[in-house]
Amino acid sequence: MIRTHVPRGHNMGFSEALTAVLLKYGLFVASLVGSVLSLSLLRPLTRQQAAWAIATGFFTAIFTTDLVVAYFGLPASGDARNGVAYLIGLFAMNLIPLGKKIMQAFARNYMKGAG
Repeated sequence: MIRTHVPRGHNMGFSEALTAVLLKYGLFVASLVGSVLSLSLLRPLTRQQAAWAIATGFFTAIFTTDLVVAYFGLPASGDARNGVAYLIGLFAMNLIPLGKKIMQAFARNYMKGAG
């Protein structure tokens, strides 16, 4: 975990505070921003559907970013990792329905072969 140390008596400016927050919570911010911006790519949604879409993108990005970074051998630095989190959050709502369709097609083909 990255810790920032501010000497006593030193007032942290806005840009320093923003940098500290992004260093500590960059993955969460990037995941959330990606999932919120992806709503513009979807058809009009109800508030409940939009909330579920944001949650899906956010949690998918949070839990899969490190896996994707390690699998593809990407740099584990903050910027690269946050970029991957943003992209996963952005595309998660489109990838999950695609994965669901692939599994349904696989299940249909499997059931035909078993029946």
